[in-house]
Amino acid sequence: MEDTGHPGTGTSEDPGPQPAISVVLPVRNGMPWIRDQLDALSHQDVEGTWEVVVVDNGSTDDTVQFVESWMVGHESVQLVDGAALPGAAAARNAGAHAATGAILAFCDADDVVETDWLTAIASALDRFDVVSGVADVWSLQGRERGDRAPVTSINPFEFLPHAGSRNLAMRRSTFDAVDGFDPTFLTHEDVDLSWRLQLRGFTLGTADDAVVAVRYREGFAATFRQRFRYGRFAPALYARYRSAGMAWSPAEAVKSWAWIVCSAPLLVQESRRLWWAQNAGLRLGRLVGSIDQRVLFF
Repeated sequence: MEDTGHPGTGTSEDPGPQPAISVVLPVRNGMPWIRDQLDALSHQDVEGTWEVVVVDNGSTDDTVQFVESWMVGHESVQLVDGAALPGAAAARNAGAHAATGAILAFCDADDVVETDWLTAIASALDRFDVVSGVADVWSLQGRERGDRAPVTSINPFEFLPHAGSRNLAMRRSTFDAVDGFDPTFLTHEDVDLSWRLQLRGFTLGTADDAVVAVRYREGFAATFRQRFRYGRFAPALYARYRSAGMAWSPAEAVKSWAWIVCSAPLLVQESRRLWWAQNAGLRLGRLVGSIDQRVLFF
């Protein structure tokens, strides 16, 4: 990583070189995983100047102290206090506001980017306005790697595709055109941003060589809680985008609920528990979110 200096350390006569790319890294209680991500970012094989903006979203563990110690040997890393508003969306907006690069790249603190991630995802901006990479879902889970990592630009809602915020890049001007992430979305903020950008005419594409190893929640309870949070904000997407063409299938919802009920006895089988937790957490979250939003999207 090429040192670019901390923002504000230069004088008004000599502010120092401005980074071409800013990596925004939100984190809340990121220990010990943030160590792996910062190490991976520090070994990026990329030309030009760039920076990493770590945004602490109210950590109560040793994350802040660790990042501060890391900054001593890595001057192109800065730490931003993002505890004022909850959620990754607000943290990413705070990081983008503090960043000085013309390109904004986003990743997560508990994942690990590959060495050429930054080059690949930034280069793809020559072809698209918004770029997402692909996910390595094997390495950090101890699984045998498949032929190809799945694309993070997916379409789980029978509407427009979206980019995942754990592997995302765009020019600052693109980000600013829609005022960044909507902080009212505590999950699915990347879906909302992707859709707002596409509805404004911006193009979304995939950088096949921009690979990030993702880390999933472990255990029944953690998996259920995560999927519940994802599900709870899906009805908010539906409330916002149904007039633009987002669809909902009652038949598919009933089928999924029937599977959850009928499969409950199989929880005694350890191999089925996580799969059940994923589906049950998601659907229960959607049910609660439907009540919150006063729409049917369960």
